[in-house]
Amino acid sequence: MKRILFRFDVSNKVGFGHLIRCVSLSEELKKKKFKIFFSTNKYFKQTEFFSNEKSILFIKIENNKKNEEIKLFKYIIKKKISCVFFDIKKNYSRNFFSKLKKNKIKTITIDDKFNKRILCDLCFYPPVPQIDKMSWKNFKGKRYAGWEYVPLRKQFKYRSKKKPYYDILIMSGGANKELFSIKILKMFLKFDNKLNININFGFKAKFLKKIDQIISKTKHNVTIEHNNLNIKKSMERAFIIFTTFGVTAYEIASLGKASIIYSKKKNDQISASIFNHEKISFVINNLNKLNEKNIQKYINQMKQKYSKNSYAISKKLSNGSKKIANIIFKNV
Repeated sequence: MKRILFRFDVSNKVGFGHLIRCVSLSEELKKKKFKIFFSTNKYFKQTEFFSNEKSILFIKIENNKKNEEIKLFKYIIKKKISCVFFDIKKNYSRNFFSKLKKNKIKTITIDDKFNKRILCDLCFYPPVPQIDKMSWKNFKGKRYAGWEYVPLRKQFKYRSKKKPYYDILIMSGGANKELFSIKILKMFLKFDNKLNININFGFKAKFLKKIDQIISKTKHNVTIEHNNLNIKKSMERAFIIFTTFGVTAYEIASLGKASIIYSKKKNDQISASIFNHEKISFVINNLNKLNEKNIQKYINQMKQKYSKNSYAISKKLSNGSKKIANIIFKNV
């Protein structure tokens, strides 16, 4: 039996995205008789995604790289791991990869800008512009890039559009740093045209009283949900979705939904440009652009003529986990 270890972290800084991608892939690999193992930080120990903690190696997030590599390698050998899947924004040493290779352990990474990608056997990327601009000198593995190489949860598949219940769904993902979604809500509440707004908080909101005060005197219809990991239904009920850039942006596209993507980091802005290019999203890097005139113009464009590429892209995204799992199966 082939054995795969997924290495990722979860926190309210990095959000749920890496966890979701790894779990999505693990579900497909289980069908191919892989035995699944996870290695993550202790931040998110209790979760509905992990039914058996005996298959999890918890890493202290403050560990230095050397200590982590020693602990990780011992676990890999002990559990007779066949391959390691990295979905983590950090590097590992060349020596660590050499030891894995010496023990005939395959290495895989996803959406990786760090140097460890050069040492991996398989690399997967969405169709972002940065890929060809990075140095691939001495890379001997296989590289795959495209909308079809984005692993999403199996429920995220295109369905015929129903009449939206909400005009706008506001999401900030698991990483709702500095109550970001509340700032966005306040901006939408300044709009003159009455809106139906649903706001989703990735973690349980401890500040609901504050939100109640904000919306108590507004003319807009505002509903609130929190601690909801299965957010597909909320997405389907919205006409347009405001989100920060990350896995959620691809989930939205897989449902054929229009979105407004906010990205502050330069690298994320470049990655998000693919949504702008396909005319399935309005991408902003400055919240001052979030004014009623610009948003209404975008909403009208979406109502009049939605992107012809929307269905084709959503179809590719819906099969991402299966496609990657097939490639891993053939190469491990």
